[in-house]
Amino acid sequence: MNITVCNEYRLEVKLSANELKAYDITYEDFDYSDIETRRVLWTILDEAKHKSGADINMSGKLLIEVCLLGEEGISISFTSLPPRGDNTPSVKQLIKTEENVLILETDALDKCVDAAVAGSFSGRSALFEKNGMYRLVFYPDSKLAPVLCARICRFGELHGKKNRMLLASTDELWNKIEGENAVEKLLLLS
Repeated sequence: MNITVCNEYRLEVKLSANELKAYDITYEDFDYSDIETRRVLWTILDEAKHKSGADINMSGKLLIEVCLLGEEGISISFTSLPPRGDNTPSVKQLIKTEENVLILETDALDKCVDAAVAGSFSGRSALFEKNGMYRLVFYPDSKLAPVLCARICRFGELHGKKNRMLLASTDELWNKIEGENAVEKLLLLS
């Protein structure tokens, strides 16, 4: 469990795939109307509060954001919203999001190197190969995605920001050359 205390109102928790198994829950299972999901969320928040010393108010309005991080697991953000007035009702809300994914498909490794240079990207990235074709996968935040698209689109075919099915088939059927720092390693070849 990786815990980040952002401020007095926000706490972020990253859980690995193995930790999710220990809690007996998957990303798809997260549904706040389900009592088991609520039990898991409160257990995670309670454990995170004890480990970090954060004092997140769980009795008022609480925004819970669950983000899928691919094979890495999930990120859960707990944000305690300060009350507007004394009679504000308690509201719990769960938002599920998925990580942005950009996939550049090329017919040459040199084009991947050129895209790495032009993209000026420093986040998580992966590189796959199959039958002489390459897929360079970027995991940009939502603000950077449009800029990155504009910088790398000329180097091959660019697949959409949230193309989870293509990513899953790539991960399963293609040869993974590098799974975390592909851009960094490609920059060494430039």
